[in-house]
Amino acid sequence: MGVECDGATYHSSKSARERDRLRQEVLEGMQWHLHRIWSTDWFEDPQREAERLRKVILARLSELDVDQHYKEPIPEELGETVCIGDKVVVHYADEPDRHITIVLSNTMNDPSKGILHCEEPLGEAVLGSVRGAEIEIDIGNKIRTAIVEEIIKDQIITVH
Repeated sequence: MGVECDGATYHSSKSARERDRLRQEVLEGMQWHLHRIWSTDWFEDPQREAERLRKVILARLSELDVDQHYKEPIPEELGETVCIGDKVVVHYADEPDRHITIVLSNTMNDPSKGILHCEEPLGEAVLGSVRGAEIEIDIGNKIRTAIVEEIIKDQIITVH
């Protein structure tokens, strides 16, 4: 599988289009599957594009039946990643019995209601992580380690 990461300006010249068309033809002739990520889409919403890529990779692995060929499970790193709108349960490594549940938001920050903005230290650390990941949270001049315990996809945030 191949991933192309080029911008629209890059593809606008005739020579670039011709080169890319030939490269694509050659790779597809060798049974490659290509996925394109436009730089403008990546800059606008990298989590969305990473999630799209993750789904494409998982679909391709499923098509290839990786478990059967390699006798190994699909790596956990390819499991569901934390995105905006997900509910996430974490605990700090030094406080394993204290669980923190948040819904990750890109518009709101209200920890008293369990809503955490993605630019807060914990939000930044958890975004893009997977279940079981050990993450580091930069809290002022102190780094704390936490574990992502659970990811519940696409929660709807309501404010009363």
